Amino acid sequence: MTRRSRTPAKSIYMGSFDVLTWGHYSVAEMAARLFGKTDVAVAFNPNKTYLYSRAERVALARQGLAGIDGVRVCSFEGLFTDYVKRHGYNVVVRGVRSSADLNDAMLLDALGEMQFVEGGGVIPVYLPCKRKFQDTSSTSTKAILDGQGRAYDLAPLVSIHAYQARKMSQYICGLTGVSGAGKTTIANEFKAIAASRGIDFSHIEMDKLGHRILNREENDKIFRDTRQEIIHRFGVERVTTDGNIDRKKLGALVFGDPQKMAILNRIMAEPMNLMIADQLRHKTGFSMLDGALFAETPELLPLIHNNVVLVSSSQKALRARLAMRDGLDSAQFERRQASQFTTKTKRDALMKQITKDRYGRIINFDNSSVLGPAQNDLMVAFNEMMEAVDIFGELRVTGFLKLLRVEQPKQAYDLLRSFYAGNDRHYHAWSHIVDGINQIQNIEDQLDDPQALLLGWLFHDAVYDVTNNSSEDRSMALLQQVGTAWGLDARLIKKAQRFIEVTKHGRVRPETSDELYMVDVDFSMFGRPWKVFSQCVNDIRYEYPALSNAEFNNGRRAFLQSLGPDVFRTDRFKCEFAEQARSNIDRSISALK
Repeated sequence: MTRRSRTPAKSIYMGSFDVLTWGHYSVAEMAARLFGKTDVAVAFNPNKTYLYSRAERVALARQGLAGIDGVRVCSFEGLFTDYVKRHGYNVVVRGVRSSADLNDAMLLDALGEMQFVEGGGVIPVYLPCKRKFQDTSSTSTKAILDGQGRAYDLAPLVSIHAYQARKMSQYICGLTGVSGAGKTTIANEFKAIAASRGIDFSHIEMDKLGHRILNREENDKIFRDTRQEIIHRFGVERVTTDGNIDRKKLGALVFGDPQKMAILNRIMAEPMNLMIADQLRHKTGFSMLDGALFAETPELLPLIHNNVVLVSSSQKALRARLAMRDGLDSAQFERRQASQFTTKTKRDALMKQITKDRYGRIINFDNSSVLGPAQNDLMVAFNEMMEAVDIFGELRVTGFLKLLRVEQPKQAYDLLRSFYAGNDRHYHAWSHIVDGINQIQNIEDQLDDPQALLLGWLFHDAVYDVTNNSSEDRSMALLQQVGTAWGLDARLIKKAQRFIEVTKHGRVRPETSDELYMVDVDFSMFGRPWKVFSQCVNDIRYEYPALSNAEFNNGRRAFLQSLGPDVFRTDRFKCEFAEQARSNIDRSISALK
């Protein structure tokens, strides 16, 4: 009697993932544990309207599922059964939350089975969602976010950040630091920079919101109950004659006792959430939430997607500011210092939450100078903040279009983004444009004509046709057509067209310093860490479906070999990317052999 050999399981979990939820995450995690690894396939249906492009949903799924070992994210179009057959999957994973989900999944699998010849050998596996996620869906998550509600128990932060950006045009960042660090000064400086770039900026001071609760300016039941609990915990003698809570007396009590401070933070957390939601509702653009206690109150961090500017200062500067602002003597200063987290403690607490959520960024800013913050330091921090928060480039592109006097900048931004949203886009998608914007904002002071270069960058891959070499010329023609309709100056359009022309790599030689920067921005992908670089190459591969693997690899090898020893032309990019780029190219050529 012969023993039949067992075929290793090759599993796939399919969905649209237009908003990736914790329910999706739990199914992918179970599939990876059960089968050792699993592919998560992002479906594309031309008859459906998605919030995100195909490339964006793939990118968001990769970020959202990054915490699971053994998960690879891919995408497909057409019949799912054809994709399964083409790639040899023998297990199809379905996540089910209810009996209705199970019935729907079984019906889909029965219909799918008809697409296989006898002995197809594909096994459906139905994995129940974890109990706490049984009521979680993309639809319910969207509904809660639309109402400015808390969805952090329903979806990863990357999903929430992306939805609030794309659907609501809301971009949020925190601002924190020890008492006296100068947060208000930094917020005002950032507001001025934003205004110079056409970006709408709101500064929301959380201390003032807290004062409204303590001063009976907010009188709904939850706020009345909050005041009563504070009075019960900390004593009626801290109530003024008009019924408000005396903030100075309350502060004197809690600032000297970290345990009491923690109790007060807990009491205030939920009403503060409601106040902040009211502030953000119907607000678009960039909002900076200025709060001293983000690190001490992790319940508030999801509001800012764990993205926070941490302002620090020297002890000498802190003493001087608090003496001037609050009249603190040395003993009072020491008590104030002892009652709060240090900058290092704050940074550690913030990083702990970022690590736990696998999402967020700390932008460190040293505000020790008695002369005030240096403009260059402010610009660097502002750019880093935009890179963390403005994930779709909407703030910076609409601001740029405002400065060019385009009449409807939001509609113009949506038009630009639509050029890169095609189903055939994998690498040369809108994310490539945003990545370039992140690079360009850091070299703006070194450019002779930053406006023309940025305009050229926004259009340089607007037409992308792998079947011929006319994409750049057609992109230049599209810029001429759209730019004229927007009322842009003809000389600016012509300059921007030249920046598109120099992206004909190997066919047009860049001549000016700005043109060299344009080429380096376009090539910056070569200098990223190997994991990022290799994923970009895989995405480019999907843009050439008509080529065989051998044809693509031969063409890729020839292109890499043509780059020569120096990929980058400018000192800035050589310093930042050249070494990693050489390693990536050599490794790629070796693998292609």
